[in-house]
Amino acid sequence: MAQNITLKQFSKNLEHLNKKGMNDISEIILREMTLRFLTKVIQLTPVGQSKYVRRRLKGENGQYLRYTRGKNKGRVKTKRTNVYTGGTLRRGWIVKQNNASRIFRRKLQITNKSKPTQAEIEDFVKKLKFKKVGNIYKITVVNPVEYAKFVNYGRRTRGGRGWVEGYFFLEKAERYINNPANYNKVFKELYERELKRRIQI
Repeated sequence: MAQNITLKQFSKNLEHLNKKGMNDISEIILREMTLRFLTKVIQLTPVGQSKYVRRRLKGENGQYLRYTRGKNKGRVKTKRTNVYTGGTLRRGWIVKQNNASRIFRRKLQITNKSKPTQAEIEDFVKKLKFKKVGNIYKITVVNPVEYAKFVNYGRRTRGGRGWVEGYFFLEKAERYINNPANYNKVFKELYERELKRRIQI
């Protein structure tokens, strides 16, 4: 709903916007871009093969639980579980932040063994502190896992006779962020909303 303000108050709002407001808006947009980029690149990063295994269930006393009726009576109860092998690459994404002469490497705290949850990514991005150099905000997202570049760009097979195509998950995530339709739908609307909120028009 529109709010009536005086010309004097509008001028003060513009002055405040010029001093600090634009920096705040830029940081909000950068945080949203970082969140969406990390979410996408983690989603695109390949993980090891999954397989179903059956695990025997134990009770509170440490003893295996057994069926008490039916055709399986007396047998140990089992539960079918989906198990992933690998996942190191997905867990490897970090954000490098420059502060004076030091570089801070912030890594996602992950509870799931194969990949971080959306809530963990959001909490991670929320705690990031962005540094401004001149008129530019800069943040670097990297994956320092040793074989990351081979999975992304491709590699030769053993013996050098064949070629394994890369996944190009980094480039695909970058194209997703830079897509004009995505930009207009998310970042432009976010910018206009925050701008309007600050000058109260």
